[in-house]
Amino acid sequence: MRNKILLPIILAGLFLAPAAANADDVDVQVYGSNDKVNVYVYRDSPSERSTAPLSCDEEENLRSLGTSTPTAIRFVNDSDEAKDIYWLDHTGERKLYATIQSGEQASFDTYITHPWVITAEDDDECENIYMPTTYSQTIRLK
Repeated sequence: MRNKILLPIILAGLFLAPAAANADDVDVQVYGSNDKVNVYVYRDSPSERSTAPLSCDEEENLRSLGTSTPTAIRFVNDSDEAKDIYWLDHTGERKLYATIQSGEQASFDTYITHPWVITAEDDDECENIYMPTTYSQTIRLK
C-alpha cells in the first residue's frame, strides 16, 4: 500500500496542490535528461478533465504543427480488444506509436498541436482522434 501524498508539487514557479490525498489516486511520471526534467501528474478520478474526441472525418484535414508547448497524453485501454495508437506527422501521415492490449496503457510526451488516431488493432478504420491539451491527460479507450 502506498503512502498518502501530503506535499504539494512546486514546479517552474507554479503551485500545484495535490489533487487527491491518497497516492492510489495519483500517478506521477518524471522524464528527464541532464539539463531538463518534466514532471507529469495524472489523476484518475471522476472529476478528471477529459477531452471529447474529434470526428474521424477530420483526419484528412489534420497534421502535426510546429509548437513549443509540450504536454503528455496517456491512453488506457478499457475495451475488450487491442488498440493501435497513431501519431499524425507533419504531413498528416499516420505513424504507429503503440499497440495496447485490453487493460494496458501507453504514455507519450507530445505537443498540443499533435493529433493522435485510435484504431482497432485488426482494423485500419479510425475510431477516434484526440488532440492533446495544455495539461497532462488520460484518455480511457472504450
